[in-house]
Amino acid sequence: MFRVLLGDSNHIYRIKARRFLLNQGYEVQDAADGVSCLEKLREFEPHVMILDANLLWGGAEGVLAAMRDTPNLKEVPVVVTWTQPIPEERRDLMQAPVAFTLAKPVTLVGLFKTVRAALTKQFLDGDNRNGVPQLVASAV
Repeated sequence: MFRVLLGDSNHIYRIKARRFLLNQGYEVQDAADGVSCLEKLREFEPHVMILDANLLWGGAEGVLAAMRDTPNLKEVPVVVTWTQPIPEERRDLMQAPVAFTLAKPVTLVGLFKTVRAALTKQFLDGDNRNGVPQLVASAV
């Protein structure tokens, strides 16, 4: 069973996304802030992570920096979600291990498809992350 870590500050969204992904057969842990996200990354060792660009307490940049410096975490594909276009000064959010970015609001089906694509990219495509695709899920 694939493990997914969901790091998002929105409590309602975390509950809905967690429940949906569990029903799709994934093992899911969630974190409300950067500090707890880092703790769960090390304990849970996910196959893919969904990370809110505006995550509280350490933010997405802090989580990604820690992942890049940790051998067993730097290969975990990350799906970054964002509410506004990512400004130039935050372009580090687009670097590996980021596999995809999604604009919010993200439908649960759109999230599922992107998680599946990230897993496919990691396990079938040999983890080739040159150029991070931008996906925009519909708000259906």
